[in-house]
Amino acid sequence: MGKWHPMSGNFGLFQTEGSIQAEKARKSLQDQIRNVSLREEGVDEYFGNLQEITDEERFLFDEGNRIQRDKNIQAKEASETGYLNSLETFLADSYNIKNESDAKISRANFANASDPMSAFRKKIRRKSIQDAEENQRFKDTSLNYNIASGELGTRSNRLGLDRRELQIGMEKSKAEQNIQDQLFQLREALAEYT
Repeated sequence: MGKWHPMSGNFGLFQTEGSIQAEKARKSLQDQIRNVSLREEGVDEYFGNLQEITDEERFLFDEGNRIQRDKNIQAKEASETGYLNSLETFLADSYNIKNESDAKISRANFANASDPMSAFRKKIRRKSIQDAEENQRFKDTSLNYNIASGELGTRSNRLGLDRRELQIGMEKSKAEQNIQDQLFQLREALAEYT
């Protein structure tokens, strides 16, 4: 049972002071209910716009990931191509060294067959090829670490976006609940004046 307000205190053409105050209070509460209801639309619009921005951020994030993934694939393919090129060079040089050796042996007598300069060049070529292969292995390892690091960063960023979407949802829910609570309280107060 609510408070008694002399709303029905009309006596013909006259109204009591209490009924005038009660009517003003009722109109004020109705205005407040309309104003709070309008806030609900504003909250929906605000969080709708915020969700659109978040969706656009997620789209850009996914596009950035796709581009980075394509770059990583190209870098790996380039690395493999570099390794194959160094292997081809090694095989070609080895073949040339063998041919040069065979040609020298056929032109020279067996006493001169072991040319120290030719052996030294062979050794230098093999060493440079081994160094190139080792360098390529280091590049491949570094590339793999960079790719793994990038993937961890991507996962972390995705979790950040997910967390942000959850926070936006929670804030929207709180804002809507606050409005509903205010409307409920205002309607309860209005019920006392009718």
